[in-house]
Amino acid sequence: MDRESFAELIHWTWIIWVFGILNPCFMLPQLIKIWMERETRGISVFTLGLLILIQTAFALHGFFIRDALILWSNTAAALVSTAVALSMLYFRRRGR
Repeated sequence: MDRESFAELIHWTWIIWVFGILNPCFMLPQLIKIWMERETRGISVFTLGLLILIQTAFALHGFFIRDALILWSNTAAALVSTAVALSMLYFRRRGR
């Protein structure tokens, strides 16, 4: 069985769309927690910055290879991660 047949057998297109939708959603609980509790301890600026860089790189990859799912999923994820980073910076400055 070749990989295309296997992908069709397991409905890979459907599976990857589900993960594409979940990608930007996984940071939403962190964003909600920051705004509800106004607490940013334990969030690494370096790790969050690296995550945004990786998500942006994959969004650009999706753009260059003309893959809409990769482009939009990672763009949305980078935007949510950026909102987390900006919220974190806002509350850390406000707490001083």
